[in-house]
Amino acid sequence: MRDLLTKGEPCYAYFDRNLESVRTALQDLLDYIVNNGPYDGVLGFSEGAAFAASLIAQQTRRQDHSSSPIFKFAIFLCSAPAVDVEKTLRVFDASVDGEIIHMPTAHIIGAQDEIVHISIEVSKICDRRTREVFLFPGGHEVPRNPGTVSEIASCINRVLYTATNAQ
Repeated sequence: MRDLLTKGEPCYAYFDRNLESVRTALQDLLDYIVNNGPYDGVLGFSEGAAFAASLIAQQTRRQDHSSSPIFKFAIFLCSAPAVDVEKTLRVFDASVDGEIIHMPTAHIIGAQDEIVHISIEVSKICDRRTREVFLFPGGHEVPRNPGTVSEIASCINRVLYTATNAQ
């Protein structure tokens, strides 16, 4: 997929596709958030969404019940697979891991995206009581159609409302 997305242009990444590289990148992101935050929420597209979901899931597992979550909400656009980095580089699976992200989430998913099933799986690892899923009639892209953008804004507003009224 990298060639499809970059069209032969140079492509730079924050991590290589191996366990130690992903662990290091997740720790670097967490350090940045701790040193420069707090942040209310996170928005990610494709691998950025997967990376954010991976970090949130990792932090949820490490958290005790008295500490605050890393974010109040998350917005995932056309998410690539979220991965577990505890022992191996394993893709989270709702049928195995259950709902492991416990904050309001918005999942904006392209119905024609070649990885639509992966984005749907990421939504399933999020709490069903506070997740919003919007399937738009496009592919692996940030939608620009005014009607679709309006519906996405409504979806995100519902998530923001839930996040700010969750206390």
